[in-house]
Amino acid sequence: MSAASHPTPRGEAKHDLILATAEQVFASRPYHEVTMDDIAERAHVGKGTLYQYFESKEDLFFAVIDTGFEGVERSLAAIASSSDDPATKFGRMVTYFVVDTLRKSHLVRIAHSAEAHAHAKRMESFLELRARVVQLFADVITEGMEAGVLREVVPGLLARSILGAAGSMAFDFDGAESPERIAEDCYDVLAHGILLRQGEAE
Repeated sequence: MSAASHPTPRGEAKHDLILATAEQVFASRPYHEVTMDDIAERAHVGKGTLYQYFESKEDLFFAVIDTGFEGVERSLAAIASSSDDPATKFGRMVTYFVVDTLRKSHLVRIAHSAEAHAHAKRMESFLELRARVVQLFADVITEGMEAGVLREVVPGLLARSILGAAGSMAFDFDGAESPERIAEDCYDVLAHGILLRQGEAE
């Protein structure tokens, strides 16, 4: 595993190519139908090259899941720590998360597949990431409540509801509506509710 232990720019590029290719292959058909030969052929690398970077198909499968979502926490943390007021932070976080989740709908399906959940130990890093994302949302919701700009709610419950709703939408996402439009509607419902206000019926 020398390429993985001492990565060079070329080695990193090949590593990223393999991950991107594996992501496409795992998204296209069930885990049990995918072989390392399939991924090597699609990536135009030798099968031995795959094993220089990943010990097994299982390792590659979970690397796809982990790396696919690694930027989510970082981006949300940047918004949460910004100088924006709590309401603006909340809106930006909801919009970013819904758009990102829909754009990665194939990864969401991979991460929630039976194969992924059959390996509980390997899913720990993904579940830990999810818990940290929930906490980021909950902290900003709490900040907004304390500032008097968000109504009193159970922060963690609302945070988990946002993640759950985005994930559920990802399963059915077909691209008919843009992720940005869907995120706008989601935030509008969260911010203003679903009931028509007086004068809006017209």
